[in-house]
Amino acid sequence: GSETARAASEFDMLTPLDATGGTSLPFICRIKGREFFMKRLKPELSDNEAYRNLFRKEFHLGRELCSPHIVKYEQLVESETDIYILRENVCGATLDQKLRISPEWFGERKHLDRLFNQLLDAVEHMHSCHVVHADLKPQNVMLTRINNDVKIIDLGFAFADSYTYSTGCTPGYAAPEQQEANKQTVDASTDV
Repeated sequence: GSETARAASEFDMLTPLDATGGTSLPFICRIKGREFFMKRLKPELSDNEAYRNLFRKEFHLGRELCSPHIVKYEQLVESETDIYILRENVCGATLDQKLRISPEWFGERKHLDRLFNQLLDAVEHMHSCHVVHADLKPQNVMLTRINNDVKIIDLGFAFADSYTYSTGCTPGYAAPEQQEANKQTVDASTDV
């Protein structure tokens, strides 16, 4: 659930990652020996309630989903000056990274069948929970280091019956209805 922001000393480790989003800063942190991925709202946006609500939305939608192929959302931590999400840290590679590192892996039919079956299972689960990911792309699908299992990550753009707003879309991957000013037509077919 939601907690009060931790003091930096409560982390065994806090390592910033190179990638940044438009509104967030990513870290790997360790708390009592367990590693988490941390998505922290940029400090200059910390007093913006609209962005804080987007973090709350992402966390609450993520907590509702329970699939081995969707990343687990663990905690939402916030104070007056900070808000961040802790989710399970997935050791592995995103699809685009895996393609660069091991392009031959994608040449085997058994790997592709497994990848697509797991991806479709995850998307079906989201849709059965009335959640549309709305940002499925190679950077948001990971393959675990152990067993190359699918883990869908980043629900930042997600839609649901109770959260019908989003901050945008990823050009080149977005469905046409996501690019409209009025996004009322976003539904399960958007992910497909």
